[in-house]
Amino acid sequence: MPDKIVLDRVFGLIGGYVRSLETIRCGKETRDKLKIFVNRMLHASYPLSLVSYRVYHKPLFEPRNLVSGYKCKYGKTVFACPGGNSELQFLNRFEPNVKQVISQFHDGDAVDVGANFGLYTIMMCKSRPDQSKILAIEPDPSYYRFLAENIALNKCRNVTALNIAAWSTTSKLAIRRHMFGGPMEDSVGEHTGGVIDARPLDQVFSDYEIIPRLVKIDVEGAEYEVLRGMERTLRATGPSVVFEALDRQALAKCTSLLEHSGYSVRRLLDGNFLAFP
Repeated sequence: MPDKIVLDRVFGLIGGYVRSLETIRCGKETRDKLKIFVNRMLHASYPLSLVSYRVYHKPLFEPRNLVSGYKCKYGKTVFACPGGNSELQFLNRFEPNVKQVISQFHDGDAVDVGANFGLYTIMMCKSRPDQSKILAIEPDPSYYRFLAENIALNKCRNVTALNIAAWSTTSKLAIRRHMFGGPMEDSVGEHTGGVIDARPLDQVFSDYEIIPRLVKIDVEGAEYEVLRGMERTLRATGPSVVFEALDRQALAKCTSLLEHSGYSVRRLLDGNFLAFP
């Protein structure tokens, strides 16, 4: 049985890698397609970096440090991509239910927490009139640079981007970035020295006069802390919330908080969750 589990995982990785080659077509120009092709080839070394990370606690190399800064097209929209696995977000099978939920909200303010390079931020902007306010929050400075570039590239004048972390209290957080071959998630966590400013969303919404109808949260394990920081908003204005939970314990904590605020939570088919009052 253990051998079968290992084989299933290996075949799963191979199948996922082969399907990821579809992203080559997302390149805007021929040179962008070539960069994506090289990026996917570098990612084929994942098993070797997995061994290196487990033995030496570091990967052989980081693909995004070697290939980055190419342009991709998603429909008629152009994005500057930071490399790594960023272009996987353009595939139809990547979080299709989240994309559907976002595209169905046409009115009111929207918030993208953990905006990365800005795919969902731009989707929110494109689906709403100019008088709606879009707030994009991304703590990682490297992703934030691409987020800001994509907002400017797509002329999203109703978007405000903040290089902070959403959290339960005003604090300082350290970013723990994913390393190739290591655990798959990026995350933020408590850190006494502090490298990133963190603020509760209730405070941020007040400061920027945001009354959200939709909040998307993708913060790699910090969802509960983000929700704690917006409990006043949940009870006062009742926005719909799309979020992920990395394990059952995290889901139970988030669900309990949301239900206590008068919400129902249902699982989306792509593995994310939708909460609504």
